[in-house]
Amino acid sequence: MAKRSLGSEVIADINSLLRQSVELAFADPGKANAYIRANSQEMSDEVCAAHIDLYVNDFSKDLGHEGKAAVNTLMGRAEAKGLIPPSAKDIFLP
Repeated sequence: MAKRSLGSEVIADINSLLRQSVELAFADPGKANAYIRANSQEMSDEVCAAHIDLYVNDFSKDLGHEGKAAVNTLMGRAEAKGLIPPSAKDIFLP
C-alpha cells in the first residue's frame, strides 16, 4: 500500500521495486538466509523455512482478485472502526 498523494508515478516505481525484490527472493531463496538469521529469534532451519513459506507465497507476486478483495475488506473494517480515514478504503479500484 502507498499513500495516493505520492502520485501514480512514485507509486508505480515503488510497486516495480517491490516486485523486483520479490522476484529476486523467489529466484534465489537462500540469498536472504544471513539477513533472516541475523534478525530472527528462532534459529532452526525448519522454523525459518516455515516462516518464510507462510509469508512469502504466490500472493507476494500478485494479489489477484481474491487478495485485492481481502485487502479492501480489511480496509473497510478498519474504516468502520475509525482506525483509518474514509478515503483509505477501496485501494484497488477497478
